[in-house]
Order: sequence, then C-alpha cells, then structure tokens
Amino acid sequence: EDKKIRLTDKIPSRVLGKTGVELPILGYGGAALPRKWGNTLSTQDRAELVRHAYNSGIRYFDTAVSYTYDDSQAIIGQALKDVRDNVFITTKVDFWDITKPDGRFTKVPKGEATRQIKMNLSELKSDYIDAIFIHGTPGVEQMTVEQCMEVHAELVKARDNGLVRFVG
Repeated sequence: EDKKIRLTDKIPSRVLGKTGVELPILGYGGAALPRKWGNTLSTQDRAELVRHAYNSGIRYFDTAVSYTYDDSQAIIGQALKDVRDNVFITTKVDFWDITKPDGRFTKVPKGEATRQIKMNLSELKSDYIDAIFIHGTPGVEQMTVEQCMEVHAELVKARDNGLVRFVG
C-alpha cells in the first residue's frame, strides 16, 4: 500500500531512509510522555501536547510499549486516532523483563514479538504500525544473532500479514 502523508510547509521534509515516505525532518519522541519518568501533565494535557505537535506539522511519532506501559502509546493513539492515516508511527518490541540481572538474555519466548505487536496496536488504537523496531539496551545489544533473527522473523511475518509496514 502506498501511503501518502499530507505535509504542511511549516517544517522541511525528506524521504525517510529506504521507505519512500516523505516526512518532516522533525519527529515527536514519546519517551517524554510517561508520568513515571517525570511528566507532570494530566493525560488530557499530554494528548493535547501530541496533537499540538501534529497541528504544527509533525508527522513522525515514535513510541514504545516500554515507555511505561499504557502511557505513551495510549496517549499518542488517543491524540492521533482521527488523523492516523496522515502520520507515521514507529514503535518497538523489547525484552527488558526477559533479561537476567547480569544483562544476558534468556531465550525470548516464541511468539513474544507477535504478542507485543498486538498490544502495541491496541494501545495505539490502530490496525497497523508504520515501522517496528527491536528496542535497544537492554535489547538487541544483549541478544545473540540467533535470537535477533528469530524476533526479526516474527516482525517480517507481521509485515507480511499487514500489521506492520516496515521492519527496522
């Protein structure tokens, strides 16, 4: 599917990597939204902040389930649900709770990435994710190549099933 995002002339734009999608050069990082990490705004005010970014020309929004569960993604989903097809949303799968205290990974359960994708979709109030990534530390840096490839295979399957447009 070729998704064309309507841009404003407020922010210069460029094509994002090899996606072919043109986006403003500024994006919105959802890690600043969680209350647990110091954001003192109400849920409504945080949703209005995200919407203000959209109204100002931002079309790229990044979040992750680990940005304190049911906070960042849910706020972005709420703020952008009526303009979903005019934004590019990235999120991640991560395996923080699977690490051992020494930082080494245990085996990632089969289907865990798929489970997280479904949770991400629910929180984002969307039936697709524009791009999905394997989260960083702790994450892909602590995984073996084999573990990364198993997770990557799940992400590719989600892309092939239309749940995800791009895998990173």
